[in-house]
Amino acid sequence: FTATVPSPTIRQLLEHEIWINAHPQLPKLKDKTAAVGVVWILRQITFQTRIFANLLDVPNRYTAPNAAVRAAYKEVFDPYHGWITQQIFNKSFDGAPPVEEMYKLMNPEHYDLVLQKAALGPQDQQQEQQQLNADAYNDKINSVLRRS
Repeated sequence: FTATVPSPTIRQLLEHEIWINAHPQLPKLKDKTAAVGVVWILRQITFQTRIFANLLDVPNRYTAPNAAVRAAYKEVFDPYHGWITQQIFNKSFDGAPPVEEMYKLMNPEHYDLVLQKAALGPQDQQQEQQQLNADAYNDKINSVLRRS
């Protein structure tokens, strides 16, 4: 038997910090508080989102995946990290696996489909979207006809 220990919600933690006046010099947050933790979580989510968005711009905007990841880091974390931390992050990007391996690990079920779509040119993608739209339209028409 394992008992679950109730834990507060993020909202409850932040309300508690307001109630105890944990941040008397707002907008500056006091270190080692829930509010600071939430800020870093949001930064991490923003970083991941920027990475994914930037990877879609390889090779048009970024020459390689590493450049796309570095740009995301510079945008999100660079202003908050000191020189040593910046160097550690930049070195870690060099050791990252190829972008294909990352995609494969993130979503192995759809990896082949993503590769097929990526290989399509803009005209092929437009034709594919038109076919999907036509199929959806036909499905709706058939659905109406079946009810009649």
